[in-house]
Amino acid sequence: MSHKNQFEIYQFNNRAKYWLVRADGGKYYDDFKYNHFISIHHNQVTLANLQTTNLLLTAEKTIEHYKQQIMNVYQDEELSKHQITFTAKRLYSFVEDMSIGDYVVVPSFKSNYFLIGQITSDVYEKDIADEKLTLNHGYEKSTDIKRRNVNWINEVPRSKVNPKFLYSTLTVHHTIFNITDLSKYIDGLVSPLYFKDGKLHLWLRVNTTLPITSSMWRNLYSIIDQYRNTEIDEEIIATSNVESPGIITLQSIGQFISDNHWMIDSGLLGLSLLFGDVDIKGVKLKGVMPYLRERKKANLEERKLTVEVETMEKDSELKDIQREVEKEKARQELESLREVRAFDISVDSPSVSYENEFQMQTDSNGNQDEG
Repeated sequence: MSHKNQFEIYQFNNRAKYWLVRADGGKYYDDFKYNHFISIHHNQVTLANLQTTNLLLTAEKTIEHYKQQIMNVYQDEELSKHQITFTAKRLYSFVEDMSIGDYVVVPSFKSNYFLIGQITSDVYEKDIADEKLTLNHGYEKSTDIKRRNVNWINEVPRSKVNPKFLYSTLTVHHTIFNITDLSKYIDGLVSPLYFKDGKLHLWLRVNTTLPITSSMWRNLYSIIDQYRNTEIDEEIIATSNVESPGIITLQSIGQFISDNHWMIDSGLLGLSLLFGDVDIKGVKLKGVMPYLRERKKANLEERKLTVEVETMEKDSELKDIQREVEKEKARQELESLREVRAFDISVDSPSVSYENEFQMQTDSNGNQDEG
């Protein structure tokens, strides 16, 4: 199995905030992506302008200070009170409220794609005076000097983003705003298997475009129930947003699940192994379903169960009643496996494609040589 199909069990910091940052309508989306940063407008208002020796104990007082500095910088432009307040709050969010470790979502032009990453630096000002901004990089270069570095974790098409998240964010036209209350729609895009708020979570992607029957759902939930760990009173809560394709979200709640032993106690680990490759602290475990698909032996498990049935039929030492019970159980498992396969379930491995970056750099260097 290739590395791109492996994923680690991820642990979120519950104090991290989530932000949506627009790239000027998607104009600077590729620049953000290839150069690993986010930025904000208003170069005239520098970080030095915003600094003060006064003790500002609340966000309100800090924003009032920002408003005063903005009025001083733009005193010849007659900004309205609304414009000043809006600019102050936007700068406050980027400079003061954002932190290293926070998560960022950046929509592309028309929000066809979304970049998801984690902030890795404090705010800084970049000297772009020497940069050749007119050089053809294959994408628009941001001229904003106030920036934060970002490690991009995933890039997803609009079709893989929850519609409720889209509605809640795309109808708001702020350049930057806090979306921490929508984190449940983002976490599974950072990692499909993660630990947060004392619970283990697993995102399963349903890829089939065919109708899903009640029998298929029954067999899937039966498998989920089989994997739960009754020894720790584990309950696996399932929620779905499936219209073929779609997402099934599983959440594990166990009485004794903790940082020390949740990985080995929770049944979600077994379910994740059924559909994907899992990397636990550097130890990679191969999932059953991807293995069968990769090796083009999708009938391997089916054949195994069939052999078990045939063996049971030939085993003369089994009591008649016991043999019939075991045969029926194997047949039911075989039928359940067939119906669960019909979901075409996978576990997405987060990735960001940089396949066009080399060509853009090549074109850029060629144009530079011609000049």
